Amino acid sequence: MAFDTVGFLDEYHIDYVTEGHKHCRPGWVQVECPFCFGNPGYHLGFNLDDDYWNCWRCGYHKTWEVVLALLNDNRGEARKALAAFKGRPTARHRHGGNRPLKRVLELPTGELQPLTKRAKRYLQGRKFDPDLIELIWDVKSTANYGEFKYRIFIPIYLNNKMVSWQCRDVLGTSSFKYLSQSEDKEIISNKDTLYGIDQATGNACVVVEGVTDVWRLGPGSVATFGIKYKPSQVKMLISNFENFHIAYDPEDQAQKQANGLAADLAALGGKVKVWDLGESDPGDLSQSEADELMRLTLGRTGY
Repeated sequence: MAFDTVGFLDEYHIDYVTEGHKHCRPGWVQVECPFCFGNPGYHLGFNLDDDYWNCWRCGYHKTWEVVLALLNDNRGEARKALAAFKGRPTARHRHGGNRPLKRVLELPTGELQPLTKRAKRYLQGRKFDPDLIELIWDVKSTANYGEFKYRIFIPIYLNNKMVSWQCRDVLGTSSFKYLSQSEDKEIISNKDTLYGIDQATGNACVVVEGVTDVWRLGPGSVATFGIKYKPSQVKMLISNFENFHIAYDPEDQAQKQANGLAADLAALGGKVKVWDLGESDPGDLSQSEADELMRLTLGRTGY
């Protein structure tokens, strides 16, 4: 949940500055940093859009650490303040950048429809429950003609708005398993968001590569749409979660990228673990294995 920093600072009479002050950039609230010493000034800032703290000198700090320090290590009062000022109107947005939003997203040619028998057989062959996947992830079938024929339509949502999509071949005959909306027609590029972010709650998540990995693990997992992640995805992760469990595929290059992502998140204050699944991809786990992984990582199953 987001933290109403201005309300907290006002309530506890803590001095701060906002946009217009020489030490405060637009979209930030600045206070004197309780973690570092030197020349006085409002070095510790809170980003109102992305809900995180960062000091110009000593770097990223978690909200709990800041609140505790500003309240002179009074843990009882800090817990009270966090409970009182979480979820206020300054709630963060899970955004994908500053790109202007188009009003209408162009969909594949032909009418979308509930999952066809052919699509359900494909999912059953992958040991998915078609009805569950259709219900939770809002997937549909494409028409049986045109460029996107015989595919599962996979909408990509951000803040409950469809911003892009992919289509997965269900016949196994196409040279391209996945086809995506062209970048110039997306509202937000899929590489600037995370699949499953709207369904992921709490302060921890499991980070995987693709949409079928998310389908297997269930809500609480998010995908980077491949192993090559972008800084905007790192920003979205660190803005929304504190604990990260990375479960990329076992190939050497995938593991190299997983460790790079782990290092980037840790540098921003995240608590990170890279999971070794042996020879298994997350999407190829049995449902019972996937449920066990979610229990080990998040303390609950996805479904």
